[in-house]
Amino acid sequence: MSKQKDYREFKLPHRHCLICGISIPEGKKFCSRKCMEEYEELKKLEKRNRILAYIAVAWFLMFVVLYIYKMVTGM
Repeated sequence: MSKQKDYREFKLPHRHCLICGISIPEGKKFCSRKCMEEYEELKKLEKRNRILAYIAVAWFLMFVVLYIYKMVTGM
């Protein structure tokens, strides 16, 4: 048997904290309340940034459509 296979046989089932990467038992996502709160804050920021990106794209498309309309109608 290889050393790596032996290592896998004795390794307990676990996962890693989504924020700090510490090994935690299966079924948990975070090692502490602090990491959970930090994760929630990151998710809020991601949502806000995604909304702002959609707004920026919408503004850009609106100006492109208005520019094309102006070119077609000859205003």
